[in-house]
Amino acid sequence: MEIKDVPCGKYAVTRFTGLSQIGRIWKELVAWFEDSPYTQPPNWHQCLEALRNPLEVDPEQYIFDLYLPLGE
Repeated sequence: MEIKDVPCGKYAVTRFTGLSQIGRIWKELVAWFEDSPYTQPPNWHQCLEALRNPLEVDPEQYIFDLYLPLGE
């Protein structure tokens, strides 16, 4: 888990491999958030997903970054 500043706000970011894992990883990221000292941002930002290797043919080899917005 990393915390990154993006121009529109602060996000918790996690990276994982395999499209079939995306639902489980989102749930884990939200659970981390619920146990963290962070709050929802006042102007709730968009949750984001970034596919890091879009030319990969096999979905189980896709590498994703998930971005969850954070308040202070």
